Amino acid sequence: MVVCEPGGSVYAAVHEVLGVVQSWLAGGGSGVLVVCTRGAVGLAGEDVTDLAGAAVWGLVRSAQAECPGRVVLVDSDGSLDVAEVIGCGEPQVVVRSGVAHAARLVPVGAGAVLELPAGWRVSAGGGGRWRIWWCGRVHEWSWVPGRCGWRWPRWG
Repeated sequence: MVVCEPGGSVYAAVHEVLGVVQSWLAGGGSGVLVVCTRGAVGLAGEDVTDLAGAAVWGLVRSAQAECPGRVVLVDSDGSLDVAEVIGCGEPQVVVRSGVAHAARLVPVGAGAVLELPAGWRVSAGGGGRWRIWWCGRVHEWSWVPGRCGWRWPRWG
């Protein structure tokens, strides 16, 4: 288990955890490495209070994507023993007031619509292509079909 103390240097924390994770994964064992932080992530309405821990979460989440099931992230306020959380099968757990929270995708409500900034428009073109325009007074951007790039219109 790796424990990251809040308030430390971002570089030092990430460098230390990187070494531990690389060593752990290179060992090829069947166990699970647990990385514990405090204040590195926030639930709804909470602030992140440990920037070094937040950087460690980003690093370890990358390692989790490459080696699923080998590393578990736990951000705890200390209200629940980490050993109780490890066996839940979740790769990332946030513990607050004795309750373990795991991320879940939820359907977006009917009223939740992405608001584009003024002057922008996104539309689907023919043949499954997307066109993205900035609708300014003079400029218009459009996607060039069949190419990876943008076309800038010419002015006469």
